Amino acid sequence: LGLALNDATVDASPLVIWEGSHRIMRAALVEALGPHDPADWGRVDITDAYISARREVFARCRRVAAPTGVGAGTLLHRLTVHGVAPWGAGARTPEPGRIIAYFRPQMTSVLNWLMQP
Repeated sequence: LGLALNDATVDASPLVIWEGSHRIMRAALVEALGPHDPADWGRVDITDAYISARREVFARCRRVAAPTGVGAGTLLHRLTVHGVAPWGAGARTPEPGRIIAYFRPQMTSVLNWLMQP
């Protein structure tokens, strides 16, 4: 959950997401981690699976900007591929700049984090 704490123009480095990317990321991580005991997941190298899944996301999923105004919120699935777009030529924000507070859910384990919808 992201909450905008001040107003910025739409092109002031907005959050961008790739629609449906959470499904691709979950499938790749489940495939990479599935053969291993969940107790060992912290020692499993998922680098190749992660890079391959992101490559698929960028090829298949639509990139969407999610600009917000003060008091507006953005709720994302925890596995959604996301980032921040570059500042537009005429972008403006109040001092000290674009401010968004982000809150992430607390999960008791990686298994819960990965497997819960």
